[in-house]
Amino acid sequence: MSVLPFLRIYAPLNALLAATGLVAVAALTTPDMSGRSRLALAAVLAVIWGVYLLQLAETLLKRRAG
Repeated sequence: MSVLPFLRIYAPLNALLAATGLVAVAALTTPDMSGRSRLALAAVLAVIWGVYLLQLAETLLKRRAG
């Protein structure tokens, strides 16, 4: 059985990213939030997705090389 690539992220870092993402998504549902706050939260989510995409790319490159 293969391991999903995102499970290879260091567990505490993965938990931190997941918790931060959940808080950001929950905060984005607040109706009276300023545009700057929404932009900042969207940027946080983009960084989190970027980390996961880099991890996935690294895993795929390792599999292709080895």
